[in-house]
Parts: sequence; C-alpha cells; structure tokens
Amino acid sequence: QVKVWPKGLGHARNLVGIYRLCLTDKTVNFVKLNSDVAAVVLQLMNVRRCGHSENFFFIEVGRSAITGPGEFWMQVDDSVVAQNMHETLLEAMKALSE
Repeated sequence: QVKVWPKGLGHARNLVGIYRLCLTDKTVNFVKLNSDVAAVVLQLMNVRRCGHSENFFFIEVGRSAITGPGEFWMQVDDSVVAQNMHETLLEAMKALSE
C-alpha cells in the first residue's frame, strides 16, 4: 500500500491518494483501494529509473508511458519498505532485459 503524493505525475494526472502497487513480470499497476481495476498500468520497459529517499519511493517513466514522462512519488510505512520496493522493482526491470 502506497500514498501517491501531489508531486510530478501524481498531481498532473490527478492520481493522489492511497493505492495498492501491484508488480507483474511486465507491468506496475496502481490499484485504488476498494477497487479491483488498475487506475494506471505502467509497462516496466517504460520505467527509466526508480529510487527511494527516507520513507518515499519513486518511479520515473519516459514519454512512451501511458501517463507521459515524469515521476510518481509514493509515501510508504518506513525507509526499509521504500528500499525493498526499490530493490524489487530493479530486479523486475533487470529480469525483463535478460
């Protein structure tokens, strides 16, 4: 569970709020709480980079992404969760390129 902040694409695409972040082998899906349908589906191949800072995790996508270029900033429970999300997404991106 993440809280998308009103910064970058979260603000520009009106996606501020609480979401479940679901990772597949090819996509990252933002699913609003109390919904089964993804509000945004990002292709992993469109993710330029990702990272974390304290209890925030971010994903930067390029212009081929459905949202257009920019960053999603998400607040999570603590810095350990942010780091784990960063490492998990990096592993998925590496697996896609192999």
